[in-house]
Amino acid sequence: MPEETDALLGSSRRSRSASLSHYLRDEIDTRHSHWILLVCYVITGLLDSSAVLIWGSFVSMQTGNSVYFGLGLVGPSDDRWIKSGVSIAGFCLGSFVFSTLHRLFPPRHRWVLMSSFLIQVVCIGIAASIVTIYRPTRDTPLGWLVLLLWFLFQHNQAARPWPVGYCDATA
Repeated sequence: MPEETDALLGSSRRSRSASLSHYLRDEIDTRHSHWILLVCYVITGLLDSSAVLIWGSFVSMQTGNSVYFGLGLVGPSDDRWIKSGVSIAGFCLGSFVFSTLHRLFPPRHRWVLMSSFLIQVVCIGIAASIVTIYRPTRDTPLGWLVLLLWFLFQHNQAARPWPVGYCDATA
């Protein structure tokens, strides 16, 4: 059925930029978003298991980080509690920033979710570059590079599931 704004004599073609703008402002279809979140959970689990094995701290499991942080405050025998504290702080900051982003802009618009994922990919890419170039290990002295690495991994974990309708899921 023709719309009120459709051309009377033939179809009007929108410019490519207008089409792209319209596409990015569209709301996403959330019917199959659980599959995307499942892939994100698997990747997060792989990152977490590798981080605990190599670094001795989690990148996304805040319960484990809370335990390490609390034990470190009671008897700081190593710097695991500092890494956990930075991870928790990054999680809190990421939760604040991205929940604010999703409150200011329509959370189901394609460009908002794409921006959120793009920021996370860039941060993980920077963190992966740091690990590849400098090769820090569990015994590496705690410095700005290690703390930046933990912060970059952590900052955007919280705000991913709820814009697509999974309010009870964590990321």
